[in-house]
Amino acid sequence: MSEVMFDIDGLRESLRKQAWDQSMGEDDWTRQIFVGSVFSLLPSGKYYTPWANSNVEACQSCRESMSNDPCDEENPCTPPEDYDGEEPYHCEVCQDHRWYARAEEELEETGLFLTSGEGDPCDLFIAEAGRPTWGDVLRLPDTWDEIKLEIWDDFATVRDSVKAEQESWQRIGG
Repeated sequence: MSEVMFDIDGLRESLRKQAWDQSMGEDDWTRQIFVGSVFSLLPSGKYYTPWANSNVEACQSCRESMSNDPCDEENPCTPPEDYDGEEPYHCEVCQDHRWYARAEEELEETGLFLTSGEGDPCDLFIAEAGRPTWGDVLRLPDTWDEIKLEIWDDFATVRDSVKAEQESWQRIGG
């Protein structure tokens, strides 16, 4: 793998500040952070699917296959006739496939993964799977503040109920 794509330590620190979500079932907990959209992260800056890809430049080999495997050294991209570049030619489809492969490889080595948004498939998130610990709960100031606020609200409700009960007894002479 060439250059590092992500600051893994920074991502882990950001993930620690996120609440765990139990979205997939009792034992499937995840937490994730937004890292950008395909429009800003992918080399092509485009969103497309294998069955709808007229907005992306694909070499002849990719157009014919539109598989999940980008062209490589053994099966190189076929450059357009007017290409006269010094570097090997890689179409947008291949560049995007390579970006995803590098990102997934780098993240997988550290136990993280790349996922897209629920509401918008163009949004990309880095996520981790696991289970929250008490350390995770206590480390989250927002969560702890919410817990303290809930306890305070409960206390205030009980206090107000006791006060109302005392006033009621005083009115009837108790």
